[in-house]
Amino acid sequence: MPFRFLIAEEQKTPIILLHGIGASINWQQMTSRGSDSWGFIPFVDHYDQLIESLENNGYVQDQDLFIVYYDWRQSNILSATEFLEPTIDQAIFASGSEEVHIIAHSMGGLVARAYLEYNDDSRISKFIMLGTPNYGSSDIYSLQENGDAPQSYPIALKFAIDSYLWYLTAVESVEDHSFSAVQQHIQSAQELMPTYDYLKDSTTEETIPYSTHSENEGTLSRNIFLEQLNQTDNIQQMVDQTDEIHIIAGTNQETLHTIPVTPDDDPNTEQWTDGIP
Repeated sequence: MPFRFLIAEEQKTPIILLHGIGASINWQQMTSRGSDSWGFIPFVDHYDQLIESLENNGYVQDQDLFIVYYDWRQSNILSATEFLEPTIDQAIFASGSEEVHIIAHSMGGLVARAYLEYNDDSRISKFIMLGTPNYGSSDIYSLQENGDAPQSYPIALKFAIDSYLWYLTAVESVEDHSFSAVQQHIQSAQELMPTYDYLKDSTTEETIPYSTHSENEGTLSRNIFLEQLNQTDNIQQMVDQTDEIHIIAGTNQETLHTIPVTPDDDPNTEQWTDGIP
């Protein structure tokens, strides 16, 4: 009986990609119209080069490369269990590997952190965050406080959010204003609010400490999600479960940080609870 020598190809650890806010859509689930399948929102193409680069290095989608499309409107904690966890299971099953790597962009990093910090799962070997707002992002202030998509967002992303808010108010008429649409249907905006000192009094130029936000009755700016996510014990839980954690961020790149505000003295409006920019 002849011997047979089997040469096995090097097994790749499967990679899971998590996008940021506003990048994917399921038309049926998010608009009650169209197909019941997930994909990137049209014109959102800023993940194409990353995916192409991985494919050029031998990765194959749904074999050892998996994209987590998720309902970015809801709490990141829900997205972690409803979308990320099943994809980890799928990647392990499809590849035969015992572990995965996660590459997460922007808010996707918060989804992955929520999963790692609130679940016991040692299958994540490497966790890479690309520009993840671990202490929040002041860009989101206008969306959370008044229903305006951030001007600093890429055109395609801003268009996606504006279009969804228009759909809720003009087409479905489930809300009468984009502000109320955000409050009722985009919980993730609250979870992106900064936990650092980012507001200042436009008259006195004095910084308004984040610690005082909770004292403002009816505030829209407090981010309990990130406060808890950044507790030492929770961070340690994440560190203990992974072999490597990397944070990739830009240096010497100007980003929105401090927002000058004046008080909103109109008692008839629910917007701008923490000041009008």
